[in-house]
Amino acid sequence: MKNKKIEMPKHLVFSGTGSKILNIISPDMKILAALSKHIFEGVYGQTFDSDGLTIEVAKAMPKEVTCKGGLMSNPEDLAIDIKDIKATLTCAESKGIEKLTYDQLNDDVKNDIVNYVSRFNSFFLKLNAQYSFADYFSISAKSLEIFKEEANKHLRDYLEEGLEYNKKLDETAADEKEIEETLFFYPLTGVINNLSSKLTQINN
Repeated sequence: MKNKKIEMPKHLVFSGTGSKILNIISPDMKILAALSKHIFEGVYGQTFDSDGLTIEVAKAMPKEVTCKGGLMSNPEDLAIDIKDIKATLTCAESKGIEKLTYDQLNDDVKNDIVNYVSRFNSFFLKLNAQYSFADYFSISAKSLEIFKEEANKHLRDYLEEGLEYNKKLDETAADEKEIEETLFFYPLTGVINNLSSKLTQINN
């Protein structure tokens, strides 16, 4: 949103499965709104006005909101170019790289992606200092300690594994083909899998 020059939102609306997943974090929408507010302010480097930020969900029939949105929309509203609203993060925007092809994935670009994930992990920990995860989400001190120890390990390996997996799924991809997925998520997925294993050992 920031890269697209879109202003900070006043409301976040979730429907369908998205609204159900929020309950995994917290069933209290005010708590989630406060956390989201800190995230947007940290990313944009500015504060919300007095109206703040709210989260809206359809608790009774979450799928119904999505269905009605499609059925009641005007046909002309759907005549959009997907490229105008889709954004793929390269993690190298600061260098003027807005798009990536497979043959551009050299060591410098891969390092940019890894460093981006590392900065995200630092940002996550700063959120905890602003909005205590222990107080609002019952996150244990041991869990946070494991996150600090493990979050930045093997990021380059996870990136390479994600790229290799993706290439196997897309066997016809030419080197000059534009990458349509945000590669930031490849290392992050590896981190989450690793943390899940470590946290399971705590429970045992």
